[in-house]
Amino acid sequence: MNFLTASLIAVAAFFPASILGSPARRQTVNVFEVPGNDSYPEGVVFQPGTQEFYTASSGNGMVYRGSLSSKTMEPFFDGLPSGMVSPYGMKIIKDSLFIAGGSSGMLFQFSLSNRMLLRRFSSNDPDAFLYDMAVDDVTGDVYITDSKSPTVWKASGSNGPLVDQKLSKWVDLKGKIRYQTGSNSNGIVMTPDRKYLLMANRNDNALYRIGMGDKKIDKISVTGKVTSPDGLVYDSPYLYSVNTEAVDVVKMDENFLKGEVVGKITNPLMFKSSTADFLPGKKELLVANFQEGEEKPKLPFTVVRIPVKW
Repeated sequence: MNFLTASLIAVAAFFPASILGSPARRQTVNVFEVPGNDSYPEGVVFQPGTQEFYTASSGNGMVYRGSLSSKTMEPFFDGLPSGMVSPYGMKIIKDSLFIAGGSSGMLFQFSLSNRMLLRRFSSNDPDAFLYDMAVDDVTGDVYITDSKSPTVWKASGSNGPLVDQKLSKWVDLKGKIRYQTGSNSNGIVMTPDRKYLLMANRNDNALYRIGMGDKKIDKISVTGKVTSPDGLVYDSPYLYSVNTEAVDVVKMDENFLKGEVVGKITNPLMFKSSTADFLPGKKELLVANFQEGEEKPKLPFTVVRIPVKW
């Protein structure tokens, strides 16, 4: 062994590997910045099988794409040319991104591959405000809540080739759920057995079960308080209900008629939040910090990553 080789071995033994140029451990990104001063991101959805997720600006119609490894989201496409003036809830089915169109009263379906509008489903209801949706993974049917008009709408998964299509009025909620001034029906999920839809009503701090077969509507009896429920996600036996300050964790019974608030997820990264989606493994949530009604919002707007304790 010559002098140079011996010297290099001695240096390597003395100094940490990171100092000598080894790759540093990649840090987890927990805050994802949404560009724009008027973005107000309401919806968020993670794309399975990738590291990517999406949100959209309810203020300007822009759809943004983010990566779990990057702190800044980037514009993906502009929804305004398609008539999407106020995007809200979002879901992904295969290569399609579905977006509830808020005050437009429409549901939009875009291709993730080429960013083109595939279909536009209209409620033809001037009072409609389409808020969030649940997807039947078997049929491809989409069920959409309406925060202003007492209706659950449906877009058929077996639709034709035409771009412009109609939504059907799947369930009339009039006289069954009390609608008031402000935001009413919001988050909605389908149970794993595909027998029920679970729906949040923000104005009366309540959760409802709707039968897929008989369309019967039952108010879920909850022990404890569910506060201003907005977005919903479900991982048996827990229903996670997002509000502006926290996520209420409701343990559901097997018939989805009773629930108990067993915890509350709080995190300093959450700020006037709205909706959430699970990351792979369902031990973390992506949460959109909507900042609804904030005339002077806290900038930048963000989507945040928080741990799930249940």
